[in-house]
Amino acid sequence: MGLALRANAPTTMLRHNLMGGGGAMASTAPRPRIFKVVRTWTKPVQCMHPAPPMLGGRRRVVTGVGAEGMPSADASNGGALELATRLRDAEQKIGLLTQQDIERESLSSQLAAAQQQLASTTAELEEARTKLSAMPDIAQLQSEAARLREAHSQLEAAQTQLLRLPELDVMAQQVAGLQVQLQEASASSASKAAELEAAVEALAAAQTATAAAELEAQEAQQSLTRKVDELAAIEADVETMRKTMSKAGRKAIKAKVPPAKGAKGFASPAPAASGSAAGTAPAASPAAKADAGAENHLRQELKQAQTELEQLQTALEEREAALQAAQSAVDFLTSQCKEQEVQMEALTSQLADLAPQLAARMASESALEQQVAALSVRLRAEANDKQSSVEALERELEIQTTDRLSLASAHTNLAAEAEGLRATVRELETQRRRQEAAIEDLDVSLHDLRVEVDSAQQMKMDLAILAEAFSSKESQLEAEQERLAEMEAREVEMEAQLVEAETAMASLNAFNSQLADKAEALDAAFRARSEQAADAVARAAETGKQLEDAQERALAETAAALSEAQAAEASQRTAAQTLSERLAAEQAAVIQQSRDVETLREQVAMLNEQITFLSGSDSSMRKLQDALRRSDGEVVALREQMASAAEAARVAEETMRTAAAEKSMDNQDLDRLQLQLAAANTSLAEREQALAASQSAAEVTEAELRGARRQVEAADGEVQTMRTQVQLLSSELIAARQDRDATSRAEFESLRQLQIELAAEATATLDLLMKAESLVMVQLLSSELIAARQDRDATSRAEFESLRQLQIELAAEATATLDLLMKAESLVMVASGGVEGRGAEGGGGLGAGAGGSDLDVQTELWESERQRSGALEREVTALQEQLRNAALGRRLGAGDEPSGGAGGSNGGGLAGTLAAAFSSARGGGGAYSAKGDMEAANVRLFDGLTAARDGELAAKAESEALQ
Repeated sequence: MGLALRANAPTTMLRHNLMGGGGAMASTAPRPRIFKVVRTWTKPVQCMHPAPPMLGGRRRVVTGVGAEGMPSADASNGGALELATRLRDAEQKIGLLTQQDIERESLSSQLAAAQQQLASTTAELEEARTKLSAMPDIAQLQSEAARLREAHSQLEAAQTQLLRLPELDVMAQQVAGLQVQLQEASASSASKAAELEAAVEALAAAQTATAAAELEAQEAQQSLTRKVDELAAIEADVETMRKTMSKAGRKAIKAKVPPAKGAKGFASPAPAASGSAAGTAPAASPAAKADAGAENHLRQELKQAQTELEQLQTALEEREAALQAAQSAVDFLTSQCKEQEVQMEALTSQLADLAPQLAARMASESALEQQVAALSVRLRAEANDKQSSVEALERELEIQTTDRLSLASAHTNLAAEAEGLRATVRELETQRRRQEAAIEDLDVSLHDLRVEVDSAQQMKMDLAILAEAFSSKESQLEAEQERLAEMEAREVEMEAQLVEAETAMASLNAFNSQLADKAEALDAAFRARSEQAADAVARAAETGKQLEDAQERALAETAAALSEAQAAEASQRTAAQTLSERLAAEQAAVIQQSRDVETLREQVAMLNEQITFLSGSDSSMRKLQDALRRSDGEVVALREQMASAAEAARVAEETMRTAAAEKSMDNQDLDRLQLQLAAANTSLAEREQALAASQSAAEVTEAELRGARRQVEAADGEVQTMRTQVQLLSSELIAARQDRDATSRAEFESLRQLQIELAAEATATLDLLMKAESLVMVQLLSSELIAARQDRDATSRAEFESLRQLQIELAAEATATLDLLMKAESLVMVASGGVEGRGAEGGGGLGAGAGGSDLDVQTELWESERQRSGALEREVTALQEQLRNAALGRRLGAGDEPSGGAGGSNGGGLAGTLAAAFSSARGGGGAYSAKGDMEAANVRLFDGLTAARDGELAAKAESEALQ
């Protein structure tokens, strides 16, 4: 704008001078003053800008004036001719100006092409530099050459080793021949081994056949011996028969009958007598007939024996022949076996001789095979390695030669390209120097941008104020967190109260131990007294039998009550354990949720800061866009001014042409037109320069705008992602709060249910206490009966032992009941503390998630629940005190009523003695005061039970109302 005003100022002055002096053109006085004004005007224009081509003509116009400022007649004629020549020169110069415009446009296009070429050449230059940097240096090439020389030497060594391949082939043939010999030797050894195995099998078969023949010979010998034995027996029989026949012959001699000889020397029957003798011989006697029958029988048996003997002799002969054949076969087989054994021994000896040779041959063959295999593997490996190394070296040599050639060509190409690039870089350096002059004009626009940046800083300050407001909200959230911490502190205080209750329980246990010590002292006194009362045992037997049934019933009921109390205590212990586990889990969950809330709060704060920064950058970007729009408007205005200037120049040219065509203007009009044309040309040049500068500034601003738009888009994307993250985090936070509220409600419901269960268990415990009290009353009545029936000094040992045992059991039961009630009290305290803590947390979560109204309602609910829990706690405390007093009263009740009934007349019974001892241990005033305390304690206990039941009913009603 400054350039445009500076360029328009001379034109305004010229127009004012020309219009102001229009009326004085006819006179000659003011003309020199006009030219002087023109001269004084042209001097600063000449200093500010280069003189255009028309300034020379203007100086010539000044020289056409005389010294006095008056033109002559010759000057007027010459002026017309000079005007015509000047018009022609102006037309030529106009043509030159148009040509210069065309050349300027061509130069601008060439400049754009040169810039593109410069960009491409710079890219190529960078690529060439990377290639040059990637090219190996001289040391690396020298190391590669040394490695190639080493590979060449290895190749020569491999070639020398290849010459040894025929020798290795010969060695391989020798190894093959040795392998064939080894195979033949192994085949022959295998055949000999097979023959040896066949001979061994034949020898085994012969041995089996020999064994079978020996068995058959033994069997034949045995059968032969049996037959010989049978023949000997037959001979003995025959001998006996001979003896009998000899006896019979002797008898016949006695009877004068000559014995007849048989064919083989045996006795034969007597021949028939002749007719003369027969007629004269007397008749045979019966004894002779009997002897003849026996003899016939013996003869028949002898014949049978002879036939059998003959058969046996034939069989024996056959057997002997078979035995001789078998013996001959055995002898033949034994001879064959001996021959085979001899052959076997010879074969074994040969085998023993051949075994070391065969082993040595096998060892040598295995060694040769190993050597051959190793040599063949080594030869193959060496041949393969050498061949692969040769091929690799050849490939490397080829690759390196091609690389060298390609690198040399690339080096030459890069050198040529470097030279060209250096020339282009020099040209671009000159163009850069020219462009630096145009860059200086952007300072004004940068000043505007600085103003916009200041406004953006102001916007950031506004956003910082908003961030402070957000920090105040965070402080409120921290206050809520502190409130949660206070609730946790209250829970810690409740735990401390629980510890105090445990210490009180410990002190009560100590008191019970003291009471146990005093009971032991009383037991010692009782032992001393029992020695004195030993004579009264017999009289108390009948009374003991009568009281056994009542004691058994009382003991059974007491055992049932104790088992119920133990079951109730076990259930309460399990409930307390589960409650403590739930409380621990809830505390851990609360701690984890508080940590999660802290982390989520930090993430939200960080995201808010980022959103704040991005919102500030967004406003600055919008302001930059407005500034760019304003600069675009200024460029449009400059273009319109250029168009108007071009229109004015065109109008001036047309007027000049019309003036030249008419040739009616004088010298002053021509000078005025020339001055207007020069001013129009200068203004046109200045506007063209301003337009070029504005175009370059517009391009720069457009580039900046594109970069800013990209940044804005990226920032918008980041803001969108951050907003989605914030939404996700808020949804997670809401879900966590809802989960925590749900868990708090569930825990509150479980605690409420536990309170109901504890109340039910307390009611059951009180019922058990009532039963125990009734049992104690029954026992007291029984003790009164016993005391009324017996004298003061005639107390039974068994009765006292049973009463003492019952008193100890009742005291233990009362102590266990008291412990149960104290545990119930502690559980109620813990439950009330947990309910308060959960209520505070639930109230915080509801306040953070739903709003102030829900928080107030929930706070009121928790406050009412806390008040109700406090009232219940106070009731339980009072009930505990009453139960403690009642337990002490029950311990005294076993001796108070007997002392009041029978002890009024006697004044010193056993129960009264115990009551007095216990009251003295307590520091009381006597049996009557103890009885009054017991009655008052029973009344207070009944009132406490009634109040506890009313409170439990009220709690149930409130819980139902809350549900």
